[in-house]
Amino acid sequence: MYGWRARIGLLVPASNTVAEVEFHRMVPEGVSVHTARVMMGGSVGSTEQRFTEQDVNEALDRAAEAVASTDANIVVWGATTPHMRMVLKKGIDYEDELVKRIESLTKIPVITGGLSEVEALKKLELKKIALVGPQKEQVTKMVKPFIEGKAPGVEVVSVKALQTESIAEITRLEPYVAYILAKEADKPETDGVLITCTALRTIEVIDTLERDVGKPVVTSNQATLWAALRKLGIHDQISGYGKLLREH
Repeated sequence: MYGWRARIGLLVPASNTVAEVEFHRMVPEGVSVHTARVMMGGSVGSTEQRFTEQDVNEALDRAAEAVASTDANIVVWGATTPHMRMVLKKGIDYEDELVKRIESLTKIPVITGGLSEVEALKKLELKKIALVGPQKEQVTKMVKPFIEGKAPGVEVVSVKALQTESIAEITRLEPYVAYILAKEADKPETDGVLITCTALRTIEVIDTLERDVGKPVVTSNQATLWAALRKLGIHDQISGYGKLLREH
């Protein structure tokens, strides 16, 4: 039986073709991943989609119910841009409210990519970080107030954005793009790097990047899987994807 240790119900924006693949590559033996795609308003694949609260809630509800039907032990919302727009509109506690609502619907634990990144930064005791994203600069910068608001004491001191136009284009980027962006964003005063975007391939370069900059690297999919496994009580040390999964 697949998922004899645990089953993860992964929710991803419909045009994201990276998150589920990276989850499948990183999960330890006995853990399975079951994905539902979330259709939202706006033009498919655009990083400039206008997500209304109703769009997000209705789409997530349908997808969450679908993955819950697989007897998943946890629901994971693997996205950054869609929920960050709502966080800026509704406040930094919006994501916590979203978690409670989906937990009430599915009756199983729920985590999100944004909150997982925050928990990863806390676990690694990072205080000054370089923030990297493949989207336009104004989109990437939306993550800054969320991180600093949810993790007091953490400061985003550097931001590097690629200015990519669409999610579909982001999913086609090679992993070395994330490496180059992170190297450009890294500063002497930073003690870690956060690469945010579940649609950007990163897991192949995390170890190399950590060696080359001499600092921990947190990425959206890596952090979200880490948070999901710890929530499930699975504490395997997973090598190949950075200090977070290897040591924590």
